[in-house]
Amino acid sequence: MRHGMPVNAINRVDGAVQLNESLCVSCKLCGIACPFGAIEFSGSRPLHIPANANTPKAPPAPPAPARVSTLLDWVPGVRAIAVKCDLCSFDEQGPACVRMCRLKRYTWWITRISPAPANVNVS
Repeated sequence: MRHGMPVNAINRVDGAVQLNESLCVSCKLCGIACPFGAIEFSGSRPLHIPANANTPKAPPAPPAPARVSTLLDWVPGVRAIAVKCDLCSFDEQGPACVRMCRLKRYTWWITRISPAPANVNVS
């Protein structure tokens, strides 16, 4: 357990912090510990919820108020996975936001925070 995290889902690779979403156990400790607030949580509902799942003794859970942080929010049946932008480190073409933005708004920001790989044109 490194830095209070129960699994090694977050590692530093070539100077960049990368998150392995497949190892995430939804503890949300990384989001609490991140000093930059760069880690968000996203999840999806189960594909099938039986019709008889909600009974008078187990009514559906009310939605969380909008003012509740994603760190505190919890919805039954939803596994919240930690998500962090890694500038598409898995893609040799570089960040998808840079390639797809017609106005080239991301170009300046991305090149300031991370030099582009030699084979990527960000102009």
